[in-house]
Amino acid sequence: MIPNNYEWKFLSNNPNKSIIDNILAAKNILDSDKESFLNPKIADLHDPFALLDMDKAVIRILDAISQKQQITIYGDYDADGITSTSVLYMFLTEVGAKVNYYIPNRFTEGYGMNIDAILYLADNKTDLIVTVDNGITAIAEVDFARSKGIDVIITDHHQCLDQIPDAHCIVNYKRPNCTYPSQNLAGVGIVFKLITAIATTLKLSLEEYVYKYLDLVSIGTIADMVPLLQESRVIASLGLKLITHTRNPGLRALLNIINKNSQPTTSYTIAFQVAPRINAISRMSDANLAIELFTTQDTQRAATLAQILDNNNIKRKAKEAEIVTAAFEYVKNNIDLSKEKVLVITGTDWHHGVLGLVASKISQHYYRPTIVCTLDGDKYVGSARSVDGFSIINAITEQQQYLIKYGGHTQAAGLTISASKIRNFTEDINKANYEILDKQLLTPKIYIDATVPLSEVTIDLYNSLSALEPCGQNNSSPILLVKGKISKIIHMGKRSEHLKIILEDNNKFLDVIIFSQGQLSNFLNKGEEVEIAGSISKNEWNGKTTIQFMMTAIRSANETTSLYYLELYTKFQNSPMTHLKGLSYYEITQLIPSYSDCAAVFQYLKKYAADNISLNQLSFTLKLNEYKILQIIDIFCELGFLSYKYNNNSIYYRIESYTKNKLENSTRFNQLSQFLKGE
Repeated sequence: MIPNNYEWKFLSNNPNKSIIDNILAAKNILDSDKESFLNPKIADLHDPFALLDMDKAVIRILDAISQKQQITIYGDYDADGITSTSVLYMFLTEVGAKVNYYIPNRFTEGYGMNIDAILYLADNKTDLIVTVDNGITAIAEVDFARSKGIDVIITDHHQCLDQIPDAHCIVNYKRPNCTYPSQNLAGVGIVFKLITAIATTLKLSLEEYVYKYLDLVSIGTIADMVPLLQESRVIASLGLKLITHTRNPGLRALLNIINKNSQPTTSYTIAFQVAPRINAISRMSDANLAIELFTTQDTQRAATLAQILDNNNIKRKAKEAEIVTAAFEYVKNNIDLSKEKVLVITGTDWHHGVLGLVASKISQHYYRPTIVCTLDGDKYVGSARSVDGFSIINAITEQQQYLIKYGGHTQAAGLTISASKIRNFTEDINKANYEILDKQLLTPKIYIDATVPLSEVTIDLYNSLSALEPCGQNNSSPILLVKGKISKIIHMGKRSEHLKIILEDNNKFLDVIIFSQGQLSNFLNKGEEVEIAGSISKNEWNGKTTIQFMMTAIRSANETTSLYYLELYTKFQNSPMTHLKGLSYYEITQLIPSYSDCAAVFQYLKKYAADNISLNQLSFTLKLNEYKILQIIDIFCELGFLSYKYNNNSIYYRIESYTKNKLENSTRFNQLSQFLKGE
């Protein structure tokens, strides 16, 4: 059996529906919504004044413009906050506002409004603060701003607390009593609605003054991982089309670095190429450089700034890789994975800006909630990431007696804890969640949108699936299932770290690409039937376009049978006779090894001449089930032929002796043979 860490779940597979319709059904898209989902239009956007307090926000901002009052945009340092700040700053500048912006430092100030920043703004004669992508929890800070004579307009999309700030007005669809029809906007989406409302009030052309910013709005939307449904899908879709011929010099310069081959910009490009570079600048340097990039009209300065972002992303990746390596070492040397299901990893002098990224990689590898902390004086500063179905912020909140500061949401959180309390925190968060984090919760799931015959994996299907773009949160790229026989296994990469297998079914062939899992070749066999989950990709090389399949997961076609035999062996390893009574003669022959079975296994191990072999390879090559092979290995161990350890479908063995010894000298072999004879 090929190692498979996933629980496979099939969402929809109606044979009477097309592949696209099956995928839409899996995404719960009704037939009545199909057209608007596949072809989003400007007309699908909602009236911005349907947002509670939007009218108050527009009136106050226009009043500030007419009175030449100083407006300060109070932003955030992530991609959503940076694009939000950039868009609002450029729009307000164009309509005649006296406007500047303030971005808190990630390390010295942290997220959101703070008293020192407000003091600074008051000293610099700010009359009106407009927050973007923050502010909904800044109760004390808003009160302080008011005491300094500064009005505050909050635009945010984060969850409200029981009490909301006493601001001039609050534009947030998550407010109680707000009946806005779309609940998926990012912070930059709220800004887009705000500038639409202002432009509409001023009777300005939306095409000329507002829609030109959809490129940046789509970037912030995709980067912030809000569900790409309803209005957010419209924004992302229209924005991606605009990016192709963007008039923004900074964005164009950044894309020139990222996309040298002028490939179409997709949500994948934004999420994994553009957004990391925007986020890296605040992690490694100064977020204001990213805002300057998107707001400058100087193409030369834009090129310089784009290169600065790219260089900082390279530094970020190097720093992240360094800490990831150290974190894996920490787990190996300090954590008992059988007892600790919440991984708390500590280090010294780790860069604060990449702790969340490191936690994410460790969490994905072990599929456990992970908290990565670095020592900062007499306290640890940490970032946490979780697995589906487990709220890391709830788990952290339950241990608040140990914490100096904390915050976050279900899947990600941050915390500060006294160094003297980290051990007790680690013990208690694990005790509290040991039973909750059971095997089912700690098994990653893969959701199959549709099963596709190899004959239908074509360029036409690829083009059809492109209509589902933009893909992202709550609208993930479709995961398809293909089945077939392995006809070829090819190693790729300098260290053979990647694989390509050629799958065949009814004389139809498909290239399947497997990244960073070169070790899988030990478990794959030419001629073996497999099921592969993944996505279709287009490969263009030397003027030729081909379709390939990017593997997410693979499993043996006979996995259920293999699991049965493995569980049977585990259960009855030490009492192999217990479960045989009552079985038919045929069933017994499938479980009890014969002399020739034993000889075949020994000769294969001897010829293989390695220190480990996959159980799947033995089973497939010798046509013996897993139970029978492991019984034979136990017989050899009893006779002193070899010693072994079995782990995760691999048998690690050492031939101890070639001295002839009869199988009849094995108690286990004799008992099994006699049972087969009916003795």
